[in-house]
Amino acid sequence: MALRRSKSTISDVNPDELQHNVHSWNNWTYRGEDVDRTVEDMTIQLAGSGHPFALVRPRAVRDDAGDTIGVNYVVEEGAKVYIERINISGNTRTRDYVIRREFDIGEGDPYNQAMIDRAARRLRNLGYFQSVRITNTPGSEPDRVVVNVEVVDQSTGEFSVGGGYSTSDGFLGEVSLTERNFLGRGQYVKASVQYGQRTQGYGLSFTEPYFMGQRIAAGFDLFSKTTDDSDYQYYKDQTTGGTIRAAFPITENFTVGVNYTLYSEKVTIPSQYNDNNYLNGEASRAIKELAGHNRIVSQVGYTLTYNSLDDLKQPSEGIYAQFKQDIAGLGGDAKYVKSSVDSRYYYPLTDDLTLMARAQGGYMVGFGGEKLAIVDQFNPGPDLVRGFAPGGIGARDLAGGGKGNGLGGTTYVGGTLELQFPIFGLPREVGLRGAIFADAGTVFGYGGTKYSQACVAIPGGGNTGNCNSGGGAGSGVRQFDLVDSHQIRSSIGASLLWASPIGPLRFDYAYVLTKAKHDDTQAFHFGTIVNY
Repeated sequence: MALRRSKSTISDVNPDELQHNVHSWNNWTYRGEDVDRTVEDMTIQLAGSGHPFALVRPRAVRDDAGDTIGVNYVVEEGAKVYIERINISGNTRTRDYVIRREFDIGEGDPYNQAMIDRAARRLRNLGYFQSVRITNTPGSEPDRVVVNVEVVDQSTGEFSVGGGYSTSDGFLGEVSLTERNFLGRGQYVKASVQYGQRTQGYGLSFTEPYFMGQRIAAGFDLFSKTTDDSDYQYYKDQTTGGTIRAAFPITENFTVGVNYTLYSEKVTIPSQYNDNNYLNGEASRAIKELAGHNRIVSQVGYTLTYNSLDDLKQPSEGIYAQFKQDIAGLGGDAKYVKSSVDSRYYYPLTDDLTLMARAQGGYMVGFGGEKLAIVDQFNPGPDLVRGFAPGGIGARDLAGGGKGNGLGGTTYVGGTLELQFPIFGLPREVGLRGAIFADAGTVFGYGGTKYSQACVAIPGGGNTGNCNSGGGAGSGVRQFDLVDSHQIRSSIGASLLWASPIGPLRFDYAYVLTKAKHDDTQAFHFGTIVNY
């Protein structure tokens, strides 16, 4: 694509003021989707500035010698046609008002095809309907038109099952019930239960997408999670609390969210990890300081989200980017600022090949003289680099033997490349696809108290951790033995994606390429979603 110009035959429309709506650039590959989005955004801006009947027509100019296409966007005055009424049919379950509120225009308003197209896309993205079809028929007068909306309801409930396995945590599982169109009102409800050999919990979420009749998604979350001690975590952690939240759309793709979270956290250390016997495993001093009382965390946060994905469940094109920041310290026992960013870019190489690139990172810092508790710090695990266990990456306290206690970190960065493709020889109807991926990232920067590397004498000697007792015949072990590696962890792997009769399934197998000495690995992970 070479040129992108705007012209106007309407005297009081300045084409230069429309240029920021153009979604393609010089020397970009020509894509019809970019032209359609440009026409839509220009038309809607014109309607908002007092030109509801303006039409934007793209005109392509080929340059065969330069092998380029120039696109001119011409603004013209269209016919003055008004909407007489909007008819809705086919919605046996979804209520009429849930469909009507996705239109930015109504009966009596000037007819605007770009706004009709936007409403159709919104209705499809809801995921409530098998199909959405919008047509026009003549009204009772020549300047009137009737808009007909035909939809077919589909199941919006899901029964989800997910799980994984690690040598440290054993089997992990989650069962959840989700309804995305509760009672046909467009409300989102989810109840979930997690159960594993060493992890249990539950959660309840509710979202009203049009709070008080406005395009504001408001809701709440209740949660509880208990994580038992394991080979690399010498304590039990129980967290119970809730969140209230609201999201405000600024543009069609950009949303600002706000939230407040309050939760209590109780740390319990089993007696075998709290007997000062550093030969058979001992809880870190960093976790002992939290044991014995309920710790309250009160935090407020905000989220900036940009979402241009073509499909929320199985995207093949678009960008999803999110920046989050939480501030703890509105009462409670924690004081910190935590920031994170996660962005994903999907690009269709062909009709069958989709490339996904992901970048993520985070940073947190305490304030008011407070050190960071290890339960507050980042511990992304396999979500950052597949092939590693939960809590398997980051700073560790090796006192106590084995792989010690995972401490997480104040900083993490990571990136992923993934290619999804059809499996050769299998018909498309089988629903099997494959993927190959490469992950790389690191977690570092322990932000808690750095205790003295003091030693505890052990009878009979036996030097552990290069720590000398300095107290005669015996040798000793460190009471706090911090390792905090900046080393990049990386892995490659393959995935099997199956749109099975019971819903989409995903199987991941990762091979670790680089790791720090004391990281904890986990090669296999699977997940399923069952529709009902």
